[in-house]
Amino acid sequence: MRLMRKKGFTLVELVVVIIIIAVLSAMIFPMLMSSDSNKSRVVSGAKDFYTAAQHLFSKFSKVERDYNPLVDIDPKAALDPSYGQYVVCYDEEFGGNRPVFDYVFLCAHIDHHTVDMVDAYSSDEPEVAMAQVLKRNNRSDTHPNHVFTEAFRSELDTLFDGNDGYYYALVYYDDTLKNSVSDTAGNNLVKVLATGYGDYELGIYEFDVTDESAANFNGYRDANLLVTSEGLLSTGFYFGIQSSEKQGDKYIGEAGTYFYAKK
Repeated sequence: MRLMRKKGFTLVELVVVIIIIAVLSAMIFPMLMSSDSNKSRVVSGAKDFYTAAQHLFSKFSKVERDYNPLVDIDPKAALDPSYGQYVVCYDEEFGGNRPVFDYVFLCAHIDHHTVDMVDAYSSDEPEVAMAQVLKRNNRSDTHPNHVFTEAFRSELDTLFDGNDGYYYALVYYDDTLKNSVSDTAGNNLVKVLATGYGDYELGIYEFDVTDESAANFNGYRDANLLVTSEGLLSTGFYFGIQSSEKQGDKYIGEAGTYFYAKK
């Protein structure tokens, strides 16, 4: 009885298989590379802005002149809405400009490698500070032209050569350390908690922000600020984050966390 010959692949079949693998690789690899490249790019942008924002807030905290648009007015007093919200104020005891309230949220837009807009708002609640700026994200709205925001824009333009897009920073002022030993030892009381960067602006906050509780902010956060493992927001665009704060056992910006921090 003759043994049956084992039949292998013909040369033509092998060539066809190789061609199919090559075509699939050509389709899939660029997508994977593009995803990794986009994620690295936006994370790098957020890290660069983190360094720049911390540098500028530290610098302003040592400037002995007032960055308020008006003088001789209590920065925590009721303000004329046409002037917007004060962001920082000169404090003689502090020795420079400090945020008016505990938190500052800031948005900067870069177009053709030029910083063409900076908007900022200060509040004791980070949700309120973020909501006020995000509500004004619409380009048809007027952004308050503070002395501070103009100074920040000008300084950032010379300091920071970032890619075009939208940059965000959430900053915390720890006034509990104001007269502490760590303060006199040179501890920086104004700290950037997190920065973010993307090609497109974050979704516009459409709720009423006059209510200081910002009760609707959690809904906005879930819809716009949740980061996936691919570095994507739920809105579908890549968004990089740099953070100094943890939420539970994760740094802000890791998969399943939000671009949002509260001390």
